[in-house]
Amino acid sequence: MKTLVRFLFAISLVFNSSSVLGQVSIAIDPLDQGGAVGNSFKHGIFYVPKTQEAIDLFENNGSEYNAIRLHIIESALNNTTNLNDALAYLDLAEQQLQDISNRSEKVIFIFEKMPAWLSSSSDGSPAQTPGWFVLNTKPPADYNAWNSVVSALTDQLVNGYGIDNAYFEIWNEPDLGSWTGTEAEYFELFTNTYDAIKSVNNTIPVGGPATNFWGNHINWEPPYGYLRNEIADSSLLAALLDSSSVWNKPLDFVSWHNFHMAHSIHLNILNYTSQKCSSLGIQIPETIISEWNTPSSFRDTDLQRSFFIKNQINISKTATDNNVVAAWQDFNSDPQEFHGDYGLLTYGGIEKPAHKALQLSERLQGSFVNYNINEQIPIVASAHTNTLQILVTNYAPDPLGETINHLLFDWHYNIEQLDSAGFIDIAGNSLSPLDSILDGTLSFTPVSSMDIIVANAAQNFTYYQSIANGPRTYEFNINNPSSINEIRLFRVDSLNNNAQFEYEALIAGGMTQAQAVSSLNGSDILSMENISPTSNFVVTLEPNAVLLVEVLFASSLGLIVSELQKKLLIYPNPTNEVLHVEQHVAANVCYRIETLYGQLLREQESQSINDTIPLDGLAPGVYLLRLKDQNVVQQFIVK
Repeated sequence: MKTLVRFLFAISLVFNSSSVLGQVSIAIDPLDQGGAVGNSFKHGIFYVPKTQEAIDLFENNGSEYNAIRLHIIESALNNTTNLNDALAYLDLAEQQLQDISNRSEKVIFIFEKMPAWLSSSSDGSPAQTPGWFVLNTKPPADYNAWNSVVSALTDQLVNGYGIDNAYFEIWNEPDLGSWTGTEAEYFELFTNTYDAIKSVNNTIPVGGPATNFWGNHINWEPPYGYLRNEIADSSLLAALLDSSSVWNKPLDFVSWHNFHMAHSIHLNILNYTSQKCSSLGIQIPETIISEWNTPSSFRDTDLQRSFFIKNQINISKTATDNNVVAAWQDFNSDPQEFHGDYGLLTYGGIEKPAHKALQLSERLQGSFVNYNINEQIPIVASAHTNTLQILVTNYAPDPLGETINHLLFDWHYNIEQLDSAGFIDIAGNSLSPLDSILDGTLSFTPVSSMDIIVANAAQNFTYYQSIANGPRTYEFNINNPSSINEIRLFRVDSLNNNAQFEYEALIAGGMTQAQAVSSLNGSDILSMENISPTSNFVVTLEPNAVLLVEVLFASSLGLIVSELQKKLLIYPNPTNEVLHVEQHVAANVCYRIETLYGQLLREQESQSINDTIPLDGLAPGVYLLRLKDQNVVQQFIVK
């Protein structure tokens, strides 16, 4: 079954002719706004640098993230032989950890990989998970010793270094060979670690189980596809929610990893978690995708950059609190610099096209802007200060794989059901006759309800097949265009903002791997092109290209103001130390000043229509003033 499942989301891409599909038309009014972008498009990062180049790039890129996940506890425990040395190991990274805390909404620390000096096992043979040994996957020999280590490290990080946004995740991918103890031993580890962290401060957030796929258990995987509740109830995540309810030790967050292409997986897990918690009578915890990427076969392909944007847009439409891209840098070196590892940087420190694509999404800020479009494509728009931004991608996945994912997840089936109905053959590792029905080479008369759905799914196949066949044109129509000053286009495609293309050209020109890497390191500036200011323009995108359009208007902060935003009046703006505000929303309000990335800087309660807000202590710059619990009532301020 595993081979067939891998095939379902890892089919090679083949683009045939260069015919042009019908034009996508996008009409947009910068005044038609919704809620605040906040940190929706400030993805998280699993930060595991391997080289100094990767450290330097991270520390100097200026990005803020919705979460940064670290393996520093694992390093401290597995590079020392006692608690004092482990604490000293952390001290070496104190300043870096504080800087990371200041750049992210959450810092996720993982307790994982039992060190030899605490393990109940002395078996140093390799475990199933690469880089782990059997002793790393076992319970501690003495829980008193383990608990003392956990509480001491937690206290050092939270109280010693002042990291007040620390989240603690217990273990990593226990379903992928990094836990070889029993289920009972896993829960014993979890509850002991939970108590040890909470002993430092009961408000410190604790969660897990960080499984490789949300529906997996330690030694069990569900059938690929939509997971109904009766199947999901067998997952480790479900068992952990059940157990935490019995223990009266509520999870502050649940976490899982996702390396599948089907975006509906996000809704599947969120809906299940909500229903599960409701049935248990417990509060729904925060939800964190603590690692995500494409399947390995799509990394360093054209599809990866496009999927990253599509996935980020889809996640932003759900109630997921944080999502963390895995990982910052490739874990391993290789004679081929781009070798399908899952970093945003190569091992040599070259920025991949997928990272450039995410840099485009990071630029989105302010308020979401509504739009009219003639086709459902991955798109999002925002407005801030004097700028309208439109992010789109010509997402062109494999037609068969994408259609099967729609069939499974949108219609709530799994591959075992398709097998039972005779559409695929799991034992024979075959997708026939389903593939022939979808591509129209096999005549098919629907009888059952599943038959009808499969027959209709052929339309999805035809649609994605047409997208894969060549470039498409996108027409943009901007309403209220009288003061357009400048239009910028940022592309990530086969040529633009594509260090992989440049690297391959240098290798083809006779450079060695080391020479090509050296030549490209440091060339991390986003390139752009300007087009003539106009309210109507057309851009052609190749398959899996990503495009960010920035329309700059002549007016400044007052240009893009919705009717709801007019309920919050501010003056003077710009200002120096004091801001006068007038609000027409409610008798009692709470003002929030945030960075443009959604980071809260200060709050102030008010029981008056008119009030003043001191800005002392804030550095000169642009900030967002909004009313708490009223995301669309907001204004930009300049100090």
